[in-house]
Amino acid sequence: MVRVPALLWIGMLVGASLLASPAFAEQEDAGKTFREGVIAFQGGDLQRSRELLEQAAAMGYAASALHYNLGVVYYRLERYGRAETAFERLLDTPHRDLARYNLGLIAKATGRAARADRLFLEVANTATESNLRVLARRQLDLQKGPVDHATSWLLFASAGLGYEENLSLLPDTAASEDNDTYHELVLYTRGPLMNLDADMGSESRIEAQASYYQRHYHHDRPYNTDALKGGVSWYVDDGNASRRVGVDQVYFWADSASRETHTGLYGDWRWGTCTTGVSGRCQLKAEITRVHPFEGYEAYRGMRYNALGRYRADWGDWRGSASYELELNAREDFSTYTQYVDVSPARHKFELGVDYVATRNLLVGGALEYRLSRYEDAYRFPAGSTFESGERSDDRYAASLQMEYAFLAAWSVVLDATYERNESSLSQYSYENRSYQLTLSYFLP
Repeated sequence: MVRVPALLWIGMLVGASLLASPAFAEQEDAGKTFREGVIAFQGGDLQRSRELLEQAAAMGYAASALHYNLGVVYYRLERYGRAETAFERLLDTPHRDLARYNLGLIAKATGRAARADRLFLEVANTATESNLRVLARRQLDLQKGPVDHATSWLLFASAGLGYEENLSLLPDTAASEDNDTYHELVLYTRGPLMNLDADMGSESRIEAQASYYQRHYHHDRPYNTDALKGGVSWYVDDGNASRRVGVDQVYFWADSASRETHTGLYGDWRWGTCTTGVSGRCQLKAEITRVHPFEGYEAYRGMRYNALGRYRADWGDWRGSASYELELNAREDFSTYTQYVDVSPARHKFELGVDYVATRNLLVGGALEYRLSRYEDAYRFPAGSTFESGERSDDRYAASLQMEYAFLAAWSVVLDATYERNESSLSQYSYENRSYQLTLSYFLP
């Protein structure tokens, strides 16, 4: 018997907990038989597991978990035709990404290299879960190394070099004419602190995450920015939908001096399938943040409220996305006898994006963005000031292009080009901005 790829074996165990249907109350006997089949597999008795799972199917048990686990057992028994049929039943379900990956393993085991490459390529570029994308890339690069995702910590790191025009330290400050090159560093890690008890069909755990961001300019140091973030969240995944509720703390520096801290509470909901007829995925996120500024930034003290909705869909080698974000602010603002500056905008941001799988390793894409900012109170500057006074409203338009080349399974090189134009009712806040960046990134699931 050929050696079974470890991910498929892990898939049986994970699938039993992630894909099981909650309909046991209606089909108690069939559900009991299904669970006995899973236990037989875990005990290494593949023939007994097959018999029990097939019996559950004959009794009318039709959950996605049954097809998935039957596919795994058939694969282990080298009954590849039946395994393929079982996984194909999941292509129109929320578990299509995992099904496509396993169909790629079957194609590889049966010598259909072209089909295997196509399936792995689809997963590598369109799967919702980042760990599946990386594992598919490893298959494409003929590398091994399965990961126990229930206990491991993921790691993302990137380093980039770029050039930017019209530098600005804060989004509310007037446009500058300063241009400079910079380097950028991003580090991120997340992993489980505690796995909680979960029903069959779901998983639940407490996770911790931490990240560090740095952008330092090579000549204009006052624009340097650093951010350190840490947090804890509760994560639940029931197969089609996931929920995350957490708290985080962010510390910001400007030119190596303390600027402000953010304390946030957020909820994030995601659905693997939220539309019919197309491969659609949805996300809703809400966050409340308390901002604590340090000396020199007191005007920014207060609250910020964010809400985000995003939709993504796949069409063959194409992937599209659309999102809307609402931001509300209640800050102290900057006020003196002769001057008033409002830093509490209400913002509406709309974004459309599209990606195309150009080759096995190359992804190209672009995005269009529009952001509307409205400030409630009129700006007031001293008489004779070079700045305009009055009501402020901004319309910002942005367009970006991106090329990503993946290699060695976990590595990628990304080239970004972005153009922004901000049209403000107050002339000092109108500007154009262009930036270009080349980034090397590494992702370890």
